[in-house]
Amino acid sequence: MTTPPPGLLPGQRVTADRLNAALLIGRTVFTAYRDATQAITSTTVGEVGNALQWDNVTLDLLGAWSPSQPTRFRPPIPGIYQCLGSASIDEYGASAGTLRGVSWRFNGTLPPSGTARTQVTTALADTYVTCPAPELPVVFDGAADYIELCPFQNSGASINTATGSVRPSIVISYAGPIA
Repeated sequence: MTTPPPGLLPGQRVTADRLNAALLIGRTVFTAYRDATQAITSTTVGEVGNALQWDNVTLDLLGAWSPSQPTRFRPPIPGIYQCLGSASIDEYGASAGTLRGVSWRFNGTLPPSGTARTQVTTALADTYVTCPAPELPVVFDGAADYIELCPFQNSGASINTATGSVRPSIVISYAGPIA
């Protein structure tokens, strides 16, 4: 007797889709960075208009990213995906109580537990606050669903994301098929 690959149940017919999905479980399928600065407008929560435009895609195993929509990850395989990301935003213009943060936007809306905020207590020129996004499991339908990472700040003016080793990043892994 043989054991089916993870994600396949005994008695299920092995199809290419099921086998591919089973072999993807736990694999990182997308990584990207924002190498150039990007201006982030002043808001108190991540808005679609501030979604990071990924300009350095280092892994796109599923072809889920397109240069025509550089902010979106849209996987063609339905399933549960684990999303990790962070954005570093300049402290310029900050004062005590000023916010820096990042929100996930799933199909343009805020999912539950999709926002993380950091309060800035001291403003230092040319210093960045790195805001890790909440680790978010998301169920994608494999057709139209997408996710974006949207940093925010409330200084009252637009400020830039970081570059270099503290630049914004995103990592998405396939967690498994939809039950």
